[in-house]
Amino acid sequence: MGRCWGWFYPDGSVSKAVTKDDWKRINEGSAIAKEILEKIGADPKSIFVSKPQGAHVGGVASIGQVVDGNLETKIRNLYVCDGSVLPKARGLPPILTIVALAKWLGKSLAH
Repeated sequence: MGRCWGWFYPDGSVSKAVTKDDWKRINEGSAIAKEILEKIGADPKSIFVSKPQGAHVGGVASIGQVVDGNLETKIRNLYVCDGSVLPKARGLPPILTIVALAKWLGKSLAH
C-alpha cells in the first residue's frame, strides 16, 4: 500500500492527518523554540504550546505597516520575509508568493 499524504475532496476542501514523523518534528521544533525563548529571558512558566493546527499567517507584519516595501523593519537591516508580510490570511497556501518574495529579497540583498 502506498503512502497517503492527504485527501482532496470534490468541494475543494483538503484533509491531512498528522503522522508520527510529523509529531516528532513538531515536538522537536517546540523544544527548540522553548529553549530559545528561555535563553532570551522568557519565564518557562509563561510558555504555552498550543495544539497544532493548519493556518496560513497573514497580516501580522504587513507590508506598509510593520515592514516597508523592501521588507525591512524599522530596525535597520532586519527583514521579514514570510507569510506574515502578506496583508491578511487568505485561507489558501501562500507558498508561491512567499517563494517569490524570498527570491526577490535575496537578489536585492545580494546587490
